[in-house]
Amino acid sequence: MDSEKIILNTKVPGSSSPETRTSNHSEPNVTTSLTPVKTLESDANPCNSHEAKDTNTTKWPYTHKYTPSWRPKTLFNGTSRFGVPRLQYTRRALLRQQMSEGRADPYQTWCGNPSCKKDGEAFKMPYTYPVNKRKCRDGLPVEDYFHDLAEAMTILLFPKLKDDKEKARKRSEILSFIDSPPIRSQAMKMRSGLIWHRANPTDKQFEAALIRARPVFLDIMFGVKTAKRIEKVHHYLTARRVHWKKWVLDDYIVRFLISAEIWRRHETPRRESWVIGSREAVGEFLTAILLSYRQLFTRDCLKTRNVTADHHRDDIWQGWLDKYPLPKDDEDDFKLREKQDLTEEDVLEEIGYLGGVGKADETYKPIRNRPGEPDQMDFWLRW
Repeated sequence: MDSEKIILNTKVPGSSSPETRTSNHSEPNVTTSLTPVKTLESDANPCNSHEAKDTNTTKWPYTHKYTPSWRPKTLFNGTSRFGVPRLQYTRRALLRQQMSEGRADPYQTWCGNPSCKKDGEAFKMPYTYPVNKRKCRDGLPVEDYFHDLAEAMTILLFPKLKDDKEKARKRSEILSFIDSPPIRSQAMKMRSGLIWHRANPTDKQFEAALIRARPVFLDIMFGVKTAKRIEKVHHYLTARRVHWKKWVLDDYIVRFLISAEIWRRHETPRRESWVIGSREAVGEFLTAILLSYRQLFTRDCLKTRNVTADHHRDDIWQGWLDKYPLPKDDEDDFKLREKQDLTEEDVLEEIGYLGGVGKADETYKPIRNRPGEPDQMDFWLRW
């Protein structure tokens, strides 16, 4: 009976000759080569039930591949009308929004070369990012330590502020700079470099290195921006392990100070609120920040967080922007320079420049497009 073969005569649609098919089992329901095979219903793939019931050969000429429940049949990462992946398009919109609120823009270079990518190293996050613990080892809340540091810097750098409201606003601005992602990233990079060198300097050695590194930093960042100084800045920002072998503690300090100063001068809506004054005041401010982060690491006030994807970096920036929002325009806080009890020397020291006096041109000048450039209104309507 096992060797028995049954010859089946089945008519092929659209053909006059029968098709011969052999089978080892004589069952009443025999499928031909053109009949769709019914797939078994399964809990892992419930969407195949309607396919199993449908036997229309013109609609389902082939059987569908089994798809596990964890593998979707349709891609979630769709494509926009311009050919850009939708997730990338959404992230671009998020980056634009965050940059408008104060996130670093790597396309705005310090050296003046629009195609330079070395300046962006000052804003690059390491794979391990330091975040605050609730309390330090000695029981002091970490947030209180940051607030005390901002309070001390406000009193030291802005002694002429008498109004409590102005003091609170300046303290919040200073705190936003101390707690910003680029400052935390550079502090972590310095600590990682010292660990890589297996160096554990004492407080006296660290303070002595700060004293030696400060004039080097001031000469590079506040001197005339020559090609030689730009090359030095790029060397510190893009240094790798080959260069680290020759570095000492002073070099790591100079790199931190240079990166922090590039971030302080960066073209963001918060740049004006981070104006300190003279170059000596800036050097004292940045060295105090570095010394404070060293104490935070020593007192076990910070822990590390893995940052390996773009959404991790976006979350860190968004958390900082939400914690320190941009101040809203308030008519009570706005005062004309003529009504302030400040001389030109005081304004120059506090703000850093003196505004000119002139008259606005009220002539209407519509924006014209460049030759071959699409209409701006049409461009924005498409997006």
